Amino acid sequence: MNKLTLQDELTEFLLYNDGNGDIRVETYLHNETLWLSQVKIAQLFGVQVPAI
Repeated sequence: MNKLTLQDELTEFLLYNDGNGDIRVETYLHNETLWLSQVKIAQLFGVQVPAI
């Protein structure tokens, strides 16, 4: 069985902000789906990682 690494799965990196640099969301795009790490999701929603 082959194991895929994160790098094999996620190829494009996107960075968004509001133009003032106040809002920043780092995402990965894979097969038309945006992915965020648990840390980034927690930051986006203003909660701690265990809440994710």
